[in-house]
Amino acid sequence: MIAMDDEDGPLEAGTSDSWAGHLPGQDLVPAYLVSRFAAQYRVIVEVLLSAQETSLTGVPHAEMVPLIRAHLTRSLDADVVDALLVDPGFRLDPRLERLHRWGVLTVWQEPARSGEDFLRRRDRYQLTPAAARLHAFWTQETTLDDEAAATSHWLLERSGTAWPPLPQPCATVTP
Repeated sequence: MIAMDDEDGPLEAGTSDSWAGHLPGQDLVPAYLVSRFAAQYRVIVEVLLSAQETSLTGVPHAEMVPLIRAHLTRSLDADVVDALLVDPGFRLDPRLERLHRWGVLTVWQEPARSGEDFLRRRDRYQLTPAAARLHAFWTQETTLDDEAAATSHWLLERSGTAWPPLPQPCATVTP
């Protein structure tokens, strides 16, 4: 049961949103950003976004964990990465399935070409165009904000101009 304390909660039986029949409504693609497992989802999405630069056919299931490991190793110690990947809270298959249900991923199977192919997992994953745009926008905005702040600070230092002083609060007058 979803508990909401405002009118934005679930509709009661027999009611509908008349706007939904005429205008776009709920979009679940950004749901991974606010999920309880947002950090895990973001890593998976970043790995798949990065893979789109070199592959037009998505990432095979067997390559997901090695790619996630490589991605995490760029920013975390190897011991931390090892611990995260064996953590019982990290379950890759349910995360991939949820991303697919939210419309973040497209999933398809490679054709089986041998008897061994029938026994292995042949799923391939690729971001949907909307998810790729959203994540690129989301990460670009934070990168641009950081770069803009650093550039502003650098320009002020180069120009010899000090940061402008903050306005002083007005004195309170007691009657």
